[in-house]
Order: sequence, then C-alpha cells, then structure tokens
Amino acid sequence: MKPARAGNAMVDGVAVGPEGERIAIEVKSPRDDVIRGIGQCYEAVCAGYTRAVLVTTLRIARKLRKRVFQRRGIRLVGVDAKARVHRYDPDGRRLLVYINGRDPLEVLRAMESQRTYKIAEFIETRAEEHEAKTSKRR
Repeated sequence: MKPARAGNAMVDGVAVGPEGERIAIEVKSPRDDVIRGIGQCYEAVCAGYTRAVLVTTLRIARKLRKRVFQRRGIRLVGVDAKARVHRYDPDGRRLLVYINGRDPLEVLRAMESQRTYKIAEFIETRAEEHEAKTSKRR
C-alpha cells in the first residue's frame, strides 16, 4: 500500500472499486492516535473519495462509538489476533469476514464494492487459483 494525499491529510492507501469509486484506507495500530485516523477518514471523504475505511485492532474497534461511522460513508474494520476481519455495519453490529491468510486489501476491496455476499466465494476462488499456481511450480 502506498500513502496518498486526501485534502490536507495523508491516508495509508487507496482502493479503486469496479465502478471507479475511490476508497481511502487508513490503518491504525493500538499505539496510534485513532481519533486522528477518524479525522483523516473524514478529510478523505470531504476531499472527494467515495468512501473511507478505518482499519484497526478488534480491541480498539470495540471501544469506539459506532455512531461516528454511521455518517458519510465511513466504515470501521477490526482485525483480531487470528487475522480474522470483523466489519461493522452502519447500525453498529459486527460482521465476521474470514481472510484465511489472503491479502487484506483484496478482502477490503471486495467488501467495499458492494459484494459482501460473495466474499466467501471470492476468497475460495483466490485460494484455489493460488494453490493451482503453486502446484504447477513444484
């Protein structure tokens, strides 16, 4: 992931959806200032990004008020110690999305492209493709 400018702020990465929408991705560790991360997400949305995603640990994500993420297309994603991705919907309910060792950016792109119902199929097909490539190399 490469940092990108979003108005007066910098976000950690940018994903482009299938319809061409730009999604700003901000990643915060427990030692980082999460409030600053929320501000960067709002700055990205105001600067013309379609959506913004704040990715942090599950422990920090549980403590945040979900009302902040109900407005303006900002999403909250928490990652636990087993590398499972927990996405929060706008009502504050937590949805579990398994990565199974896959690239988290691929899963975020799939979630943000309005295909949450196909994430499991997406991950399985990518896993099968990866296994097929590695078996050919051997």
